[in-house]
Amino acid sequence: MLFIVFSELSDSTSHAMNDIIDLSVILVGFIYFISGFFGYLAFFSIYEFIPGNIMQIFPKNLFQQIFLWGFILNCTTGIPFMVNPTRGSLFTLWNDRQQQSLFGERHIIPRRLFIIFTAIVVFLPTFIAIFIPNLEFALALTGATSGQLICYILPAIITLHVMPNGIDTLKTKALMILGVISLIICTIMTFEKEIVDNNCM
Repeated sequence: MLFIVFSELSDSTSHAMNDIIDLSVILVGFIYFISGFFGYLAFFSIYEFIPGNIMQIFPKNLFQQIFLWGFILNCTTGIPFMVNPTRGSLFTLWNDRQQQSLFGERHIIPRRLFIIFTAIVVFLPTFIAIFIPNLEFALALTGATSGQLICYILPAIITLHVMPNGIDTLKTKALMILGVISLIICTIMTFEKEIVDNNCM
């Protein structure tokens, strides 16, 4: 989505894109914080242990079934909306040319690459979902790996590649080291928790 949003800006500058990214990160972080905070206030005093899949603590009734079917419908209808921008981003990375406006001239994805990118975007998550049926473990592993990569490691690598002799090179390297250490520790803790939970069953 980054390339598509950037191409649609009237002021296509890095400063404008940084403002949008900053606002998006703040908004998402605020929503996550509010959801988690009020979720714990609602359930912490009732249940001693809150599982990763919060649907497990609700009673088995019609309301839960409606909620589950709504969740399935949301996932089913949401995938097509994610396939197109993801496929476009993959093609932009592969093609190494600037993505054109959605309403103007743009590069057409060749049929073979179109099929390959679509298969990757659709089948890779499907296979992961089949082999990792535990949603709690999948989300924890995603947060432990992707979270550290996106927040710390990749920005530091990109900064060092673009500005190898920049002013804040030492801070950037320290940030990357912190991200790598955090990724290793979080991943180990995630696997340890999964092993302990499986042994307790």
